[in-house]
Amino acid sequence: MLTRIACLAFAVLLFSSLSTTGATAAGPRTEGFGRLAALEDRAEGIAGGEQTGAAARTAAAQIVARWPAVRADFAAEQAAHWSLSAVDGEVAALRSASDGVTLQRAANEATGALAPLFALAGDPVPVSVRLLDYLGRSIALDARAGDWGRAAEDGANVERTWVTLRPRVLEHHGQAAAAATDRAVAALKTALRAQSATRVAAGAHGTGIAVDLLEKVFGD
Repeated sequence: MLTRIACLAFAVLLFSSLSTTGATAAGPRTEGFGRLAALEDRAEGIAGGEQTGAAARTAAAQIVARWPAVRADFAAEQAAHWSLSAVDGEVAALRSASDGVTLQRAANEATGALAPLFALAGDPVPVSVRLLDYLGRSIALDARAGDWGRAAEDGANVERTWVTLRPRVLEHHGQAAAAATDRAVAALKTALRAQSATRVAAGAHGTGIAVDLLEKVFGD
């Protein structure tokens, strides 16, 4: 657990400098960006519960099959080493998952590991925005499993990530999105304190809506 949280914090620090000035600094969006986004979409579909049963298994198999080509797009980037290794692990977990819950968790962990690669692909959206999305889903899974210790750690990481990201949102004239995210983070914190799975699920959904607003601020 501590290793996972530390790696996420490291990813934010490492890649925030790459995405500070958006696509201009990182270069134009590449063909690799499209393949990366397609992989993320499938993983998010599984992690968020939009894909279940046989559909989730099919999506997972597609991720496993397509990851090597996506990996090759970033293999020459020294900064991508941690993220590539992390995704390798989650792809292996997707391949071996024996039930839907394990599959969801592995898919969500894959989204967290994929997030830093978007900066290298020229994405103007900061890595922190994608990590907020990942953490919201992670908290929903934590609550469903009754793992309130992990939920509390994920919640604390949401707060830390948002504190770091908020000034950048305001610099991009995202006052409305910042206010919405403030409310979403506060509601999630309250739900976590109450250890109510229903309220946490609603709070996690609220952070997902806030992430959509944040992405628009940065021109996604």
